[in-house]
Amino acid sequence: MKDLRGYMTEDEVKKLIDTAVKLRDKLLLRFLWVTGARISEVVGDKSWYKNRVFEGLKVSDIIWDESTVILDTLKRKKYPPPKRRVQIDGNTLTLLKEFIQENNLKANDKVFKITRQRVFQIIRELGEQAGILKIGTKRLHGHHLRHSHCVVYVKKNNNLEALRKLQNRLGHANINTTAYYLQFAPDQQKEIEDVFGKW
Repeated sequence: MKDLRGYMTEDEVKKLIDTAVKLRDKLLLRFLWVTGARISEVVGDKSWYKNRVFEGLKVSDIIWDESTVILDTLKRKKYPPPKRRVQIDGNTLTLLKEFIQENNLKANDKVFKITRQRVFQIIRELGEQAGILKIGTKRLHGHHLRHSHCVVYVKKNNNLEALRKLQNRLGHANINTTAYYLQFAPDQQKEIEDVFGKW
């Protein structure tokens, strides 16, 4: 994240998700936000690296009794990609169940049968409807949900153990990549006040 303002507040994310009318779109945005996953990890990609095929989230990748999903970890240039487990909240799990039942999806079916290009279109269209056109210096795009996930997580969980958990959630190979988000932690201001704000 090169743009230090390149993330959405929780209110902006909620506004964007609430703008969606279709259950698929609402679930997709919420899923990207809650997991911090890359779009290609969720919907798949046929040309990400050396024309290899990544299938994206399948119904069988959801572990219902543990509120967990299994995602491919892209960006590691390994094939097949390593897998990671990502916890999700009860509300997202409920939406997943509703969507899967409504669409009569089976275990080997992809949850989201759309391309990553379509995801970008959906996010831009909903952003326009919600009045969220730009985040920082860039037009709204799917990766803003990933950055926003990280910033909110760090603001609420600011310790080394939480940073390691975030690294695993995101599939970062190096914790230094994840540590970048520590600059958004709120207790930095308290530390500055405690050290320099006495006189």
